[in-house]
Amino acid sequence: GAWTGTELTTRVEAVGGDLNAWTSVDQTCFHVTVPVGAFELAARTLGAMALAPHLEPTDLEPERGVVIEEIREAADDPSSLLGDQMRAALWGEHPGARSVLGSEASVGGMSADELRAFHHRQYHPTRVAFVVAGPVGEDRVRAMATELDHLADRWAATVSPPRAEIPSPEGRPHAPGVCLVQRGHEERVVEVAFPSPPPHHEDIPALDILTVCLGDGGGARLVRALRDEAGVAVSAWAAMENEQVGGMTALGATPREGEECATVLGLAQAIRQIRTHGPERAELTRARGLVRSDVLRERETVDGRAHRLGWYWHRFGDLAAERRYMDALERVTAEDVRRVARAWLRPDRAVVGVASGDDTLTHAALADAWAAGFKVPASSGRRAVRGVVQRVLPGGLRVSVESRETAELIGVSIIGLGGSIAEPLRRGGVGAAWARVLPRGVGVVDAPALAALVESKSGSIHAWSARNSVGLELSWPADGLAWLGWLLHETLVEPVLSGEELTRALDDLRIGRELALDDPGALAWDGAMAALYPGHRWGRPVEGTGGGLAHVDRAAILRYHARVTTAANLHVAVSGPVDPEEVFAVLAPVARSLPPGPAVPRSPPRRFGPGSELRRRRTVPREDAQAQVVLGVCAPTLGVGGADEAAVRVVEAVLGGAQGGGGRLFQRVREELGLAYSVGAAWEGGLGGGAMLLHGATAPPQVESLVEAIWGCCRSLAEEGLDAEELDRVRRGLVDGAQLGLQRSVSRARHLAAASAYRGDAAAWEASLTLPQTASADAVQQLARRLFQTDRRVVVAAGPRSQAW
Repeated sequence: GAWTGTELTTRVEAVGGDLNAWTSVDQTCFHVTVPVGAFELAARTLGAMALAPHLEPTDLEPERGVVIEEIREAADDPSSLLGDQMRAALWGEHPGARSVLGSEASVGGMSADELRAFHHRQYHPTRVAFVVAGPVGEDRVRAMATELDHLADRWAATVSPPRAEIPSPEGRPHAPGVCLVQRGHEERVVEVAFPSPPPHHEDIPALDILTVCLGDGGGARLVRALRDEAGVAVSAWAAMENEQVGGMTALGATPREGEECATVLGLAQAIRQIRTHGPERAELTRARGLVRSDVLRERETVDGRAHRLGWYWHRFGDLAAERRYMDALERVTAEDVRRVARAWLRPDRAVVGVASGDDTLTHAALADAWAAGFKVPASSGRRAVRGVVQRVLPGGLRVSVESRETAELIGVSIIGLGGSIAEPLRRGGVGAAWARVLPRGVGVVDAPALAALVESKSGSIHAWSARNSVGLELSWPADGLAWLGWLLHETLVEPVLSGEELTRALDDLRIGRELALDDPGALAWDGAMAALYPGHRWGRPVEGTGGGLAHVDRAAILRYHARVTTAANLHVAVSGPVDPEEVFAVLAPVARSLPPGPAVPRSPPRRFGPGSELRRRRTVPREDAQAQVVLGVCAPTLGVGGADEAAVRVVEAVLGGAQGGGGRLFQRVREELGLAYSVGAAWEGGLGGGAMLLHGATAPPQVESLVEAIWGCCRSLAEEGLDAEELDRVRRGLVDGAQLGLQRSVSRARHLAAASAYRGDAAAWEASLTLPQTASADAVQQLARRLFQTDRRVVVAAGPRSQAW
């Protein structure tokens, strides 16, 4: 061409543009960015550079000196020297092993004629892509493409067709092992490289995600393991190089002084762990987010968009490949990442490189550290406990998070002390009314709209109130954490508590209480609780009484809400495909905005039971009703966390069945005596005490026989105990059966929140599930002897008024 390199640069800069070029292992890119009005100038400049460069001796000499200085600078850079050694070990005799810069000898001996011959061989028009990004009309692009095409045709007629493509490398890595650079410098680098497949290989999307999980961003696994936890490195990274015939996956770190071997060990351990277990769900989410952010940042600039289009054209010959690749990234699973880690990050195919000024380092020591990282730690023999991250947020809110990468739903459970024990005496049922109205509308969204919104997002929201506590539970798809934060803030911090919805809730509760007066089962149960806890709130129906509900209004519910939703009173648990740090960030505004105040005191009863046997009779107007019987006994040690909790749970299962059916009562009362269709046992564990209630339904004339049969089973356990086979079967049924409820994220969150609220530590949730395993046969029998005494029991029967029973 007629323009020298300096003239090209001057013309582009004169219009406010930028002109440059770069070369990689198998690509050269000439690029120019200019205002849209200078498009034609930019296109002709690129055409001249790529197809008709000014390769004269007078231009070569100055550039030769610049490149040689660059080579010398690289020779003084330990990381550059290490990179050259590792590339040679990976690629062997393949051209991919060569330094892009070349050597002083190759550059120093190069003539202008040799440079032109190289250009004619390699820069053939059939290998060139003309990429335009920006607000340029199609007509202008086509006109310039035609002009460049004519230039290419004239030039192509003077040169030979391009030679065959570079063959694929065989047998990589050429020389796996350790590379060590020691030149007396202070810089320290540790890097591990593995051969990887070419861009079109089906494993590349998963390898891309693997690389991001390991070393891209401050939350990457290598950064956390080497810098934040072990403290052996000041930084860590990972990258994947995609050449047309194959590339490499590289992991690296900057070790602290004297920590080179420890860093090699840490890299190996991180690789072993992800090869064994794969990434967590939160890591996948983070990796996809980083990939998307990189794409968006590239697309912000016209040169970024042009480079991206050119890369996909060169690698795939198809611009639609970008969309297919991005879709493939979204489909990558944790198992895909684990699979490619096992296939491509093989320790025997690694090139381990270290650059250090420590002259005591040896190849053998580094090789030993690498091998040690892949040794599986000896088992301690203890059962692994699932990790639970706990934190107290600003404001005092206690939050527990269990990250489960295989889950598809996020479960949130919030438990606070309250329920009946937080109700004013004159307003029994205010807690039940609060639970009914709380999730019925938030912010400016009324109840029907909120229900439609939650259902359209495949979520759920539910509030509840019991004798000792209140709660709120939510379930949401994996990508809905932000929605959950918004919903919790609106529900807990600024509840609507609509008057219209409150009227409906109170009507529903009053109707429920009226129906209970005609329900022998409800009458017997409520009567037993009132007798077991005389004068205490535990003895009142959780749903309230007619008199108590009559005094409940919006002001009373607002006061109740302010009391039970203080940050000091609530315990939040989240289980699902979440990153704990993201959960804490989402919940921090909620924590800071919750009302101030102390936790609700537990307030257990001071009296347990009537002091001597108590029998009560309740009647309903229906003459066709069955009689319902409830026998109850209670004690301070039967509560959650009480001394007899393990034993009472086994007693409940022995009598009533491990999963709510069967057991001794079923076998004796129903199967052998035929006295009742339904019969069972229920442990009512409170905070500071609890009760065992035994219940059954029978024909009114058989009430006394049913009482005797139920009590006979209880006394048999007290007098004879249980054998080892029955104890083992019952304990296994309780523990194994509890696992069935752990399939749902919200159930797991409920156990976490309960352990935090009732036991003081969310991490104790698994121990609470396995607590029955600690109950011995002797402890069970001793508890039965203490409990099942006639002078301690309450017997309440409810049935038709006309029956004499």
